[in-house]
Amino acid sequence: MSDRKNPRPWPVGPLMPAFAAVFFAAMALGWPLLRFLPYMVQDGGFGPPAVKQTVLFHVDPNWEGLKGLAGHILQLALMFNRQGDAWVVHNLPLHRMLDDATGLLFALGLFLALTRFTERKYFYALSGLAFMSFFNFISADPTTASRLMGALPFALFLAALSLDLILDRIEKAVPDRGFPWSSLALALVLAFAALQNFYVYFWEQARNPQCRNLACLEETRVGEAILKDGDAYEYYLAPRFFGHYSVLYLGFLQRSHTHALRIPETIAPAVPPDRGICFALQEGQMGWLNLLQRVYPGGETEFSKDSSGKTIVYFYRIPARLAAQAAGAFTGTLKPDMGLTGIYRKSLDWKSPPLLIHRDPLVNFTFRNDFPLDPAPPFSVRWTGWLEIPQTGLYRFLVLTTDQAKVQIGSRKVLEPPAVESGDLLLKKGIQPLNVFFEKTRGVDTALSFLWKKPGSANYEVVPFTALKWER
Repeated sequence: MSDRKNPRPWPVGPLMPAFAAVFFAAMALGWPLLRFLPYMVQDGGFGPPAVKQTVLFHVDPNWEGLKGLAGHILQLALMFNRQGDAWVVHNLPLHRMLDDATGLLFALGLFLALTRFTERKYFYALSGLAFMSFFNFISADPTTASRLMGALPFALFLAALSLDLILDRIEKAVPDRGFPWSSLALALVLAFAALQNFYVYFWEQARNPQCRNLACLEETRVGEAILKDGDAYEYYLAPRFFGHYSVLYLGFLQRSHTHALRIPETIAPAVPPDRGICFALQEGQMGWLNLLQRVYPGGETEFSKDSSGKTIVYFYRIPARLAAQAAGAFTGTLKPDMGLTGIYRKSLDWKSPPLLIHRDPLVNFTFRNDFPLDPAPPFSVRWTGWLEIPQTGLYRFLVLTTDQAKVQIGSRKVLEPPAVESGDLLLKKGIQPLNVFFEKTRGVDTALSFLWKKPGSANYEVVPFTALKWER
């Protein structure tokens, strides 16, 4: 028999208010245990053992006691049936986790559970929902859908309980004349939910540009190019593409001829005499493309675009006859004094010993694996050298970054956080000392590109390798 007809008090039901009071009081007061819980596991993460980290979730550093608790509860409650996760990886951005029908049933089921928590089934549903939502409560981003997937079955269970109650009331309220009214109501609810979900995920999501680009479009283009060109080239891929499963699958037959592009280490590779070189670069790596075009004049440039006309991949193909001259071209173009000295640290302390000192021809990092050292935070780099000003005039500088960067030319501080663009700077033709500082304190995505707008130019461009000189 169901609990609805024979409700039996759950033995620990009276403990629910006490449990809730302790839990919410701890949350409101910022109990130290709750703040440090995510950091109790320390042996996971990525990168070398010396720099591994594990952060299961980001605890909100700006926790505001009861106000913060109420805000997080409200965000969590609304993400099921009003506004959800903004990250496109998890769902259609900002779309609720439940359709309208299921969302309304969930709201009714939650109300029923709060008023009937001494019944076993409601106690189970509430306990599971609270437990699986625990980490979202104290997270800096309480609406992260991936962490809330464990709570979703309990939310659906509450929706099912309310639907069961509604169907039961229909059976009792409508005279029995042989027509299955409750079955009709159930069919209507399920049909509405199915149609709405079909529209959202097979129409709206399919047409959403963010979701379309998430489907590994760039990597698929690279893999298709390898599949199409076959034995014609040795393939050197930007770190964003190298090792990606779409590229590995489509380029499986050329796997022994596919390599990671590391500049300057692999810019002049030794290739078989019957093969050319195909470079595949991520959108935004115009600095690298210009360098390759200078090293290998006469190659073919292709800008692969998506359905909206936006460039998503740069291909630069060098035929076999030009590839044989690679070593000489590289030596003649990228001179020993070109580029900056990159001093890499796994610390935000600029006086700490560096883990790597690397020659970087230019600052044009558009993906975390572009860096020669794993950029997991804490991470900092100082690029030092000289900037060659080609002509006297007004210049502007810009940094495109995921984190914090500052630029110093001579004794002048050109850029400091939170600014990412400078004003007009009058610079004289000649050589000036240059320092670029980069700091990463949190997060995964890592990018930094250093651009300038020269006198008379309307657009920014990556500061080219010809304008950067090795520290003297």
